[in-house]
Amino acid sequence: MLVSAATVLPVTTLSFEARPNGKNIGLSWSTSMEINNKGFVIERSTDGSHFETIGWKDGALNSSRTLYYSYVDNFVQPNQLYYYRLRQTDIDSRENLSEIRQARISNKSELTVSISPNPASNQVNIFTAGTVGLSDINLLDAKGQIVQRWNKINCSLAPQALDISKIAAGVYLIQVITGEVISTNKLIVN
Repeated sequence: MLVSAATVLPVTTLSFEARPNGKNIGLSWSTSMEINNKGFVIERSTDGSHFETIGWKDGALNSSRTLYYSYVDNFVQPNQLYYYRLRQTDIDSRENLSEIRQARISNKSELTVSISPNPASNQVNIFTAGTVGLSDINLLDAKGQIVQRWNKINCSLAPQALDISKIAAGVYLIQVITGEVISTNKLIVN
């Protein structure tokens, strides 16, 4: 009879995020279990292929409760897309790589939002220039209440059509949120 032991992953990662925060990029991650976890090497790249070590966070060694970690990258430039990954290291030097996360600090003065047509009736096209990434878009009424919301829209590479056919005629504000940059523009719906 042949019996093989199941391989147990040394760390169970719940989440890993990279977010712009003013003039730096904050990394945060959490684990639900750690077995022989020496720690995490934090790695960064500007091309998504060639990574360099920028930091280290000690692990808990062994834990079965949720643990939260964070790291702040203060050496970033506006409008440069950065790629991050974690290299989890065991006490016996085995390593596991996390998924790659991206973040960029946008220079607020360089964000341009194009809305067309304006006035619009059935759909409106949104395009952002000066920043790359997914945007959250809110349509606000005159009282500042959200009438319609579109999440995680990529309008930085090509204009994206948003359906406004069910929106009542009137004057609205369209708010485009990309990272920490918020741009608000007037939209007239016929």
